[in-house]
Amino acid sequence: MKHPNSWYVKLVNKLLPYCGAAVRLMNKYPEMLKLHLPVFHHTKGFEYATGMKMTFGHYKRCGERGYNLEREVNRRFGANANKDALPSRLVKTLQDPKDPTSKVPLEKLKKVYYHARGWDSNGLPTKKLLKKLEII
Repeated sequence: MKHPNSWYVKLVNKLLPYCGAAVRLMNKYPEMLKLHLPVFHHTKGFEYATGMKMTFGHYKRCGERGYNLEREVNRRFGANANKDALPSRLVKTLQDPKDPTSKVPLEKLKKVYYHARGWDSNGLPTKKLLKKLEII
């Protein structure tokens, strides 16, 4: 980034904490996003390459489907919450030597991440999610 302290970076940093509800809504109902974002050209590129109509919501759903399909295949090879890890330098070493609470709380973060993805507590897609995404 060329200007980490520019006005627009400061503005985004101030607004970002208030965007959680909108992001949760977009994640839950991506089909509502029947638009093309001018700064996100992938949807138009997808349309030009395949000839299929592609809105941002459809594009997001395709990505979600692909990611969950990958996780479901990896389940067959033993993937689960026990295999999800970060390097020890993040979870065992203090990120800020002056702050004793600066270790990454991986188990807490995994629970939040799994919930946001619609996965069970073992880090695997639920049957309900796989049906919604038309994987099973």
